[in-house]
Amino acid sequence: MSEFSSWIPIHGVLATTHRIEAYGGTRFPKAFLEQLAVDINHRGLPMSQNHDESRRLRTKNFRAFVKDLEDGEFGLAFGAEIHPEDVGALEQMSGISLTMTAPLAGESGGRPSGRLLIAGNAAWFPDDALADARGVLSAVIPDVTVRRLYEYSFDPDPNVVIDVLGSAWSLIGGNLLWDAIKMLLSGRLALGSRSSASTRITIKISEGDRTSIATVESESPAAVELALKSFDKVAEQMLGGSAPQPTVRWNKTTDRWDDE
Repeated sequence: MSEFSSWIPIHGVLATTHRIEAYGGTRFPKAFLEQLAVDINHRGLPMSQNHDESRRLRTKNFRAFVKDLEDGEFGLAFGAEIHPEDVGALEQMSGISLTMTAPLAGESGGRPSGRLLIAGNAAWFPDDALADARGVLSAVIPDVTVRRLYEYSFDPDPNVVIDVLGSAWSLIGGNLLWDAIKMLLSGRLALGSRSSASTRITIKISEGDRTSIATVESESPAAVELALKSFDKVAEQMLGGSAPQPTVRWNKTTDRWDDE
């Protein structure tokens, strides 16, 4: 069997024009979905398990298009092929949806151009909490960008994504990053029965053409604090290219980063 024929065809819907109550009734117009399809087909779209970028799925021949849905709405659909070893991870997912960011209310859009980006899921982290986090970090990095994070499932998780250039990490460090994340956690909204859901924080550090990813997930702010304040050694390995692998996770059992 050839490498090509061993890949498994998959298809699904990434987003629709339906209202999403978790985001205050936000809905995409059809024209927006059509533009997204053009952008995805031009730039590609990496897939990950449950919006966790440290758990990437290997796919190829990804194509997006807009289709009519049975209820009269429209969907941003896709077809692709997935590596056979990643099918199990895909089957464990409750669904497939799109992740994107948008500026805070009253701020300009466009692609983020600063050395540091922080995005918090808009269903859980209000604009003022994101602005407070930016205020902490802008004392050392003036061009901090903060964004609302939209993960278009009907039950989004309290996720935070931090995207930082290697040259900026030395100015921040784990202690200052915790001071910023503390602002987000203190402003996190309580969403009914899911109020105690674990916050997942994904840190992406880019240096040249290399990107390393670290993830901590916990319902305890104290655990997040411990993880971030002990992250400097891991970040140093990532930037130096000596990290054993490009992704690391905080181990809640041992209170250590997996590759320390």
